[in-house]
Amino acid sequence: FVAAQVKKWDSGCQRKMDVIFHVLLDTSIMQDKEVFHGVVLKISSKNEKHVLREEYMYEDEKYTELTTRVTFPVKSVFNTIYYEYEFKIAGCTKPEYRKGNTRCINAPKMKARNGIYHQYDGIIRLESGRSVFQLEVTALKNDASKAAKYFVKRIHISSSKNNFDGVTGEDLVSEINFLFTSMETAYSKINFRDVRSMIRQRIPSVFKTMFEDMTAGNITGEKNRQLLLINAMTAAYCLKEHFIELTDEQKGYICLALLPRLDKQSDQCMDISALYCAFPNAH
Repeated sequence: FVAAQVKKWDSGCQRKMDVIFHVLLDTSIMQDKEVFHGVVLKISSKNEKHVLREEYMYEDEKYTELTTRVTFPVKSVFNTIYYEYEFKIAGCTKPEYRKGNTRCINAPKMKARNGIYHQYDGIIRLESGRSVFQLEVTALKNDASKAAKYFVKRIHISSSKNNFDGVTGEDLVSEINFLFTSMETAYSKINFRDVRSMIRQRIPSVFKTMFEDMTAGNITGEKNRQLLLINAMTAAYCLKEHFIELTDEQKGYICLALLPRLDKQSDQCMDISALYCAFPNAH
């Protein structure tokens, strides 16, 4: 069966996937424009280089998020792609400190959302003469913890604070999955349980506004109430998958929000239809 699938892909039905790479860079490095000329992503197999662009500067201004988007063919079940980040410093190119530990992704195993996968690679550093093996595990864990903190900050769910204009449903589930799977790869020198624990500690902040809406009781309008139901369903999924830790009180609020209501006029439960729309691949 596998051989047949590989033959099918090679016969012209080749799939493609867009991967958006996210890294964090110490903002102070970027301030001297005469010395710092940018960061590029180098694909080892094709010798391709893709320029990373500034996406977001965090409020404390200590780190800036850089991104670039690359399209990869998904050839077969054996499709490992090797890459690394390079700094352009004062007219020359210097690799990041991960000497001897080239980054890699396996495209066929990556669960994309609408053909797009987000690879969160954490903090990149310019430290010549050092390899990731020489960097103390404590320092790596510190980087991973900071990366989890900053990346989670960028996930905004639909709530009254943003007029219910945020990510929700399967899009939110995918975003959280991207974060867990890619961070585990980026920090493979750390026990994956430790990496997951760092992210898990931050995920409750994603649902903070949802619980604020629940406790304040300021949800008006059928559509907004259904969005709250969808967020509660997503939180329940994260709880089931051990992506999040919640208090008993928060679990109680989720249970109340998950209770569907019957529309007396149509004698139907419109909440179920809303859930189907938010989670189209769940049925």
